[in-house]
Amino acid sequence: MKVFCLIGSHSNSGKTTTACEIIRNLKKRNYSVSALKDIHIEGFSIDSEGKDTWLMSEAGANPVISFSEKETGIIYRKRLPIDSIKQHLSSDYLVIEGGKSFYYPAIAVSDGVDDLEKIVDERVFAISGPVSRDVSTFKNIPVFDIYKSIDEFVDYIMDIVPPALPFFDDDCCRFCGMTCSEMLVKLLRKEKNINECIAYANNKIKLKIGEKTIDMVPFVQDTLVDVIKGFLRNLKGYDSQASIEIIIK
Repeated sequence: MKVFCLIGSHSNSGKTTTACEIIRNLKKRNYSVSALKDIHIEGFSIDSEGKDTWLMSEAGANPVISFSEKETGIIYRKRLPIDSIKQHLSSDYLVIEGGKSFYYPAIAVSDGVDDLEKIVDERVFAISGPVSRDVSTFKNIPVFDIYKSIDEFVDYIMDIVPPALPFFDDDCCRFCGMTCSEMLVKLLRKEKNINECIAYANNKIKLKIGEKTIDMVPFVQDTLVDVIKGFLRNLKGYDSQASIEIIIK
């Protein structure tokens, strides 16, 4: 899955409009797309006080699922980490509107050059919004007009945005000689290849607990593989070249 954010310095800067145009274009190319809206309104709730789902949540149910002929909504009574949300998704792309605190590739959406000074950082790889009427580049970052060059814009997104990195804790990563955050910047600048991320390239084992995929650094992967194969190699039918699937219920 590829993940990127659309960030702005204020509301009504054009993030939703830009996100929708990108999503439409990706869908036109037959990619599956999920979208996430990062909301920072004090006291905001997706649920409505007094409704059945709210009452069941107040009674202690977590999550509460609203299920109809047209929609399915899953409401958790907490803000989930972005990695936990990703475990529920299987799309080619996740488009996040907002997400300043998420360290993913970002598109800065702005209605003026002055605002760009506030939001552009090392993870911003493209710029869009009303500011595209005034400038074509900003600090060597390309600026795209979604109404005039949406195909070119999405081509660029598809080329620049790498598959989502695991983003291990900085103290636990560095198997490639840098943190995941530092690797992301190198990838966006085309100074590194995704296969130079050791955790990504040497993904020898996939661990799922329930529906959640557990990321593991290479050392843990190697240890777990060695332990499992050590137990199994004396069993009749063991094939050292075959994949192994273990389900614990």
